[in-house]
Amino acid sequence: MSDKYKLEDGTEYKPGDTLKVEDREYHQSTHYLNREIDVDDIIEQFGSLQNFEKGLYFNWNEYSSASDEDKELADKVQEFVSEHDYERHEDTWTINKGGFDVDSEIVSEFTMEDK
Repeated sequence: MSDKYKLEDGTEYKPGDTLKVEDREYHQSTHYLNREIDVDDIIEQFGSLQNFEKGLYFNWNEYSSASDEDKELADKVQEFVSEHDYERHEDTWTINKGGFDVDSEIVSEFTMEDK
């Protein structure tokens, strides 16, 4: 087993490290859902960090034209991420917007967190 794992951008993680995944929900405010996920758990579930990234960054606007394999991976990653505890932080803004959109991203530091 390798003692280092890499993301597509070359960022390295070692066994026992955690990967920070931040979801941003856009309402009349932005809700930051900060999760720290063990790299070992990601490797166990998805085989590599690149495979996890592929599912995390799946383009849901192209769902109907995506392969069944890519759809299944995206669904599996979304379910896996949602099973992890998170801290929620809210940044209120003034634009009145109905419904909400969600973006997910691997980050080196969370945008908002309690210090």
